[in-house]
Amino acid sequence: MPGTRPITVSPPLALAVYGIVVALPLLFLFGRVAWQPVPPSAPGGPAQAQIPPGSESPGRADGLPPFDAYGADEAPTFPDLMLVAVADNGTRRLSLLRTGPTIIHLWSLGCEPCADEWPAMQAFGRASAAAKGKIPPVLSVLVVPDETTSPGDTARSSLDAVRRDGWFGRPAPDVSAQWAVPERDVLSDAQTPKPDRPITGYPETFVLDGRGRIRLRLVGPVAWDASTWDRLLAMLPDLQ
Repeated sequence: MPGTRPITVSPPLALAVYGIVVALPLLFLFGRVAWQPVPPSAPGGPAQAQIPPGSESPGRADGLPPFDAYGADEAPTFPDLMLVAVADNGTRRLSLLRTGPTIIHLWSLGCEPCADEWPAMQAFGRASAAAKGKIPPVLSVLVVPDETTSPGDTARSSLDAVRRDGWFGRPAPDVSAQWAVPERDVLSDAQTPKPDRPITGYPETFVLDGRGRIRLRLVGPVAWDASTWDRLLAMLPDLQ
């Protein structure tokens, strides 16, 4: 309009207004974001021992494999597998072979970690048999692929081939198995075990109490030595 003079603002005043209207709210917003507490890790991180609520947690000791531990009040029952005798194809229910707390070891000839741990596992099994109740007996079960022939026949022919040709490049003249089970009876078709199919891979080892309930599930190869098992069994003072 005629006679209207433009409004001029000095640079210092303009900077002050900018700081109050724009910069100060931004600084406040960034400060709130920066000081937000960090949320706990989401599920799906590294596998950890799952100690049931109310039980005494022994902590995670170096050298132990991933494991799940269960209190007696919530321990799942291990399935009563129908095992096949490798020697003669005879069958026997697992429940008839257990006489108390038992270590169940499920393994496969197609599993390289199983070949790694075989000598130590066999030695530990002999030691547990000689310990007369101080260590639960080890029941080792060979899992064989689902074949048209019987699990016993498949186990015998596969063991003969390994003793003759080696096991993942290792001489294995003494590899043996007393009991076998078809894979369909034990291997879960998901990433988690199921009530009737307790394993998700090989090897897996279970400590059962006297009622056949799973008190420890060990995933992967185990250091089959007295020190490791002393620590594992110390978690289960009520194993009977």
